[in-house]
Amino acid sequence: MAVVYKIWLMLFQKMNTIFLLTSCIIAGLILPACSSDEPGMSRTALLTTLPWKFSNAENLDPVTTATLEAVLQGTTYTYKADGTYLALLYGFNTSGSWVFNMDKSQITLDPGSNTEEVLTITSLTSEELLYTTLDSGITVTLRYIH
Repeated sequence: MAVVYKIWLMLFQKMNTIFLLTSCIIAGLILPACSSDEPGMSRTALLTTLPWKFSNAENLDPVTTATLEAVLQGTTYTYKADGTYLALLYGFNTSGSWVFNMDKSQITLDPGSNTEEVLTITSLTSEELLYTTLDSGITVTLRYIH
């Protein structure tokens, strides 16, 4: 019986070690996505502090980039901590709501509406918001700055 107990104890200890290592690996993968790209500021604070002005488009062919940049020139978004936003888009003032997903790696504009848009954040700092989104079926990367 003592041999069975020792084997069981040894297996239990190994399983605990495996569980602990697996938990650490999973936490290491998940927690960085929850953190902000800048120490000391949450993603909500970074997003809602100042208005964001369109800067440029990336990762597209030159003609598409030039067209998109001409269309979005002058576009601004002001995200508010209460989950609303104001925008100057295509020369018109507009407003709506926004939410982060669970790990704050995506922003959904106007969730549940027919104009819902998902922005996948590449970078969010005190000076830059870089994200990818679908525009007419094409994945585009857009940079906004303060």
